Amino acid sequence: MIYEDDVVDGVARLLAADGWSIQRVAHAHERGDDIVALRGDQRLVVEAKGEGSSKPTARAGAAFRRGEVRKHVANAVFRAMTLLDRGMEAGIAFPDSASHRACVESVRLSIGALGIIVYFVDDRGRARRATVAD
Repeated sequence: MIYEDDVVDGVARLLAADGWSIQRVAHAHERGDDIVALRGDQRLVVEAKGEGSSKPTARAGAAFRRGEVRKHVANAVFRAMTLLDRGMEAGIAFPDSASHRACVESVRLSIGALGIIVYFVDDRGRARRATVAD
């Protein structure tokens, strides 16, 4: 299971290795932007989602269902669009799971046209930047 905190940490490590200065990291229990990074005059904000809930509920530890994944991707894309409107670079980050990849793939051309950066994080915490535009 790849939780939101795993996604946040994996992307933050990737960005730091790519020369970004990590200004803020917020985990699932914290409010605010999940990742804020600076590089020169660039400001990147990343919205992250996990594969399942880490909260103590009846479904704790279970992967989100397809409808929940779609809702999370939609919410992340909307958040990224609001960041773009404020003049920032925007990224969205998800677990590298079949359901998340399929959901992102279904709107990849639009995501690419908007200039939203997509990251996937595997179960070992390794992040990669996805190619979303043709």
